[in-house]
Amino acid sequence: GALVADAVTGIDLDTTVTSVDADVTGTGAINIADTNALTVINADTNDGTIDLSGTGLLVSVVDAGNENVTLIASSDGITDGNAGTNNITGNLLTADALSGIDLDTTVTSLDADVTGTGTINIADTDALTVINADTNDGTIDLSGASLLVSVVDAGSENVTLDASTGAIADNTPGTNNITGGALVADAVTGIDLDTTVTSVDADVTGTGAINIADTNALTVI
Repeated sequence: GALVADAVTGIDLDTTVTSVDADVTGTGAINIADTNALTVINADTNDGTIDLSGTGLLVSVVDAGNENVTLIASSDGITDGNAGTNNITGNLLTADALSGIDLDTTVTSLDADVTGTGTINIADTDALTVINADTNDGTIDLSGASLLVSVVDAGSENVTLDASTGAIADNTPGTNNITGGALVADAVTGIDLDTTVTSVDADVTGTGAINIADTNALTVI
């Protein structure tokens, strides 16, 4: 059934439950490894890391303060349990799933991997450093106030990037940033990317340049 766990200095459990509401009020981490699909009603620390795993994760609220969050869905997806409201607060978000990742976040950096059939959709409230976002031929949609991009690989599927108040910038100069089909990139203060895509639709609405260096033939829509 439902697990409610409250502690001062950490929670570390292997579980077979349907849902979890876990709170650490002092200095300590949360580590929950579930054997089945897990609904995360709440997981909250006072600046301690949070690690959650199950066959699938339906996430409402995970708040690690300034610490890292790790989510693993071994045979299904990591999905948004409160659509339109923030799901994840933390520093580095590492998310691995088989069939898709869909989250609203307030994190500083992202490392997301979908190994089966599924998409990645991350909507961040602030500046987001994209260390890695990788699908097995599923679309990737990433947004934030600004995006600092290392690697985004959607196979032959489309990639959409949106920087609502800043730029989409290259975090690995001279190395490919984007692999995919059609790239749609919208920013306010500039776009600078190395790409391996089939087409590009790029728009800068404020003061800033567009610099796209593609490795192959490129259709500029």
